[in-house]
Amino acid sequence: MTVTAEFQDVDGARLVFAFEALDDLGAVVGDGRIERAVVGRERFLSRFSR
Repeated sequence: MTVTAEFQDVDGARLVFAFEALDDLGAVVGDGRIERAVVGRERFLSRFSR
């Protein structure tokens, strides 16, 4: 299996990637879109110290 991901967009703290998974014969077995948000580490961890 081979999985590839490609960066597609950035909107403020939001990052968007497209991905595709191929089996050993080259047939697509999955694809989609992944969205991630960039967060400040200190601010994120401070929520757990309360």
